[in-house]
Amino acid sequence: MPTTPISKMASRRNAIPLWKKKDVLNWINTTGKGIPSRAEAHFRNQGWALDPGTVRRWWRSREDIWAAKPHQQRLSGGGRKKTLGVLEDLLLEFIVMRRLKKEKVTREWIAVQALELYAEIDDGPTRTF
Repeated sequence: MPTTPISKMASRRNAIPLWKKKDVLNWINTTGKGIPSRAEAHFRNQGWALDPGTVRRWWRSREDIWAAKPHQQRLSGGGRKKTLGVLEDLLLEFIVMRRLKKEKVTREWIAVQALELYAEIDDGPTRTF
């Protein structure tokens, strides 16, 4: 089965299941003698399109991969974090309360409230939007 280079693939990335990552890590531990760079050539010959940097990243996080449940697709904790989670929750609460009181909610009011809340929550200097 021919492999397509990553640069020519679609922009959407597919997750590599943890069982495959465990296979790679197991090979590195046994046949690869603990050297992750050897795995890329071996698995390329088997039809896998692996990037050496990806294999090294798996090697660095091997404890997490081994500890994960076998049915998982990805490790937990990945993805983009909410940048202003607490601020968003408080701001939404303020908006809902104001709407319940039948008071007008404008974009300008939301911006002012966000700046005030941010100043209370954050220790750093206040930024203007």
